[in-house]
Amino acid sequence: MAAMTARTMKPRLKADGTASRDKNPVRAVAASVWGRLMNSARAFVRAAVIRLATLLAAYVLVFSTAFGVIPMIGMFLHQQSGADDGELTFDGVLAVWVVPFVFVVGVLFVAETAILRWLWRAGSRRIDAFRTVHRPGTPDASGDGKPVRAGGTPRTKTARK
Repeated sequence: MAAMTARTMKPRLKADGTASRDKNPVRAVAASVWGRLMNSARAFVRAAVIRLATLLAAYVLVFSTAFGVIPMIGMFLHQQSGADDGELTFDGVLAVWVVPFVFVVGVLFVAETAILRWLWRAGSRRIDAFRTVHRPGTPDASGDGKPVRAGGTPRTKTARK
């Protein structure tokens, strides 16, 4: 391992421009540990950015649905059902306006949950891919250089369909 300078952890160069051999094994170990920490910190920061972006997208989606889409759908259903005229009884309002509104809200809830799960899983896949690529000294399971899935098996063409 090449000798490292104390402040920058960059290799010291000889007069001819090549790296000099380190005679102190402690410095070599420190340089190795420093390199692993920098890769780990880079992966952590990238994971944090992906998670924060996912949470921000989820917040915007849920907030806009709760305070924009659902009240507008409720108003539309209320007006179109005739419940705002005051002619319907309680049972009529319940059957013509409330039940369809609850159904639409339930469908929106399921759709948003599916979208948010997809976002979270996509972020997890990106984080795993980044950690796998940037982890020093870990060859992939197959040895042929193809990307490896989280389960350790290489992805085939038929598995993508």
